[in-house]
Amino acid sequence: MLVCGSFNNVCTFALSDDIFFLLPLGPGPPADFGQDAVYNARVDLYWKAPCEPNGKILEYEIKYGKTSTNIRQEVIVSGDKEKEIITGLAMLTSYSFQIRARNNIGYSPPNMFRVETKGPASKLKGRYNALYTITQLCCFHLEQP
Repeated sequence: MLVCGSFNNVCTFALSDDIFFLLPLGPGPPADFGQDAVYNARVDLYWKAPCEPNGKILEYEIKYGKTSTNIRQEVIVSGDKEKEIITGLAMLTSYSFQIRARNNIGYSPPNMFRVETKGPASKLKGRYNALYTITQLCCFHLEQP
């Protein structure tokens, strides 16, 4: 709220009553920001619209980068979306993600979180499962009369 004083129209320099203005506000921060899934080179993000949008949300600004550096990438997403997939990430690396909503007045405060990407998939596990299945089939056939 902004309070302004004003002079009367006779120019006697006496202040008239205060005038109050309600200035329009930017949106509140996006709610419930987090990851749906984390992979070795990809993070699936989700969020909810701000509880106080203060108008139509025009877009979301997502900034992300490795937590070990100050370098950030930026993605702009349409205001009607609530999911985004971020690809091209490094394995076993900690990343920070930040999101802000924008309406016709400006940007919201950011909402943020950190996550670490997964490592490479294990090939040994798949081979072991296949070997175990073959062993089960062989044993099953041997036990049949």
